[in-house]
Amino acid sequence: DYPFTTLVPQLGVVADGPLSDPFVLADLPGLIQGAAEGAGLGYQFLRHVERCRVLVHLVDLSGGTAAYDPDGADLESLADAGAELAALEGELGAFDPELLERRRLVVGSKLDAALPARRESLRAAARARDLPYLEISSVTRDGLEALRHALRSELAAARADSARADAEAADARSAAWPTPPHLQQSAAEARGEGEGE
Repeated sequence: DYPFTTLVPQLGVVADGPLSDPFVLADLPGLIQGAAEGAGLGYQFLRHVERCRVLVHLVDLSGGTAAYDPDGADLESLADAGAELAALEGELGAFDPELLERRRLVVGSKLDAALPARRESLRAAARARDLPYLEISSVTRDGLEALRHALRSELAAARADSARADAEAADARSAAWPTPPHLQQSAAEARGEGEGE
């Protein structure tokens, strides 16, 4: 049993080596039900998540402390890691629905202490949302390399999405505000397309 949560945002730089393109990873405090209305760390968390291009939903596969107290745990709800993912999405969507449109990964943590039913529940929830699913263990370091590569790939795709959206917005602005005729003529002359040339 090793429950934990991040209490304050932490930033770290991830690089595969001295010549790789590094990226910043933000470890943000865990969300609880009602965070969008200010419960728990609430807005303190959600303010930081707005700045992230790719979101990683980290869900405990071990069931937390409830898994070690079967008499006090509702085993059916304990097995439903997908419900925890849904609760997280509900809080993000209540704060800003655009957050759910960003690129996302679902990651099951504590693989070394995972309950099989929680693994299957989370895997099925990720599949239903068409989101990439990975599993990691910080203790044994299983899956960390795959997670780093998946993050790098999703970040590259997010950057390409952003560049494409910027180009489309620029084209839309150009179409909405056509170049005045007197400037079109100047541009044609600058290209050498004027009369007598």
